[in-house]
Amino acid sequence: MELTELNLTEEQLTGVQNILQSEGDKIRTKYNKQIKELEGKLPKEVSQEELAYKKEIEDFKKEKMQFELSKNLESKGLNSKLATYLNTQGVEDLETYLTEFADIINKQTNNYKPTNHNPIGGNITKEDFNKMGIMERTNLYNTNKQLYDILSK
Repeated sequence: MELTELNLTEEQLTGVQNILQSEGDKIRTKYNKQIKELEGKLPKEVSQEELAYKKEIEDFKKEKMQFELSKNLESKGLNSKLATYLNTQGVEDLETYLTEFADIINKQTNNYKPTNHNPIGGNITKEDFNKMGIMERTNLYNTNKQLYDILSK
């Protein structure tokens, strides 16, 4: 239906058009506002340069954490290379975590007592070696090559 079909005066026709224009503007404003809100919720595109910076920052944070971890391990009397193998992700109190770890490691190493341990010097002196026959020297070579090498020099 056309507005001209309503047989309105020019003034009435202008008034109706203004009302329609106003309502149309309200609808456009409402939808534009909703579109902007939705666009704000969309993730923005990140440039390759920004991604590179973020990666560099993350790498730096990891290196810093590894350095601090290795220094803490050294202060506890442990090898700093253990930092590579420890998973500290989600640990809130690093100091307590490392103290407990050091205690566990120290207990484990203190409980180990080797058996059948013969010192390198053994009970054989250089003079005893010189008095040995070929069979005894061969036996020493087969059972304790390190001692044999020391005594045969």
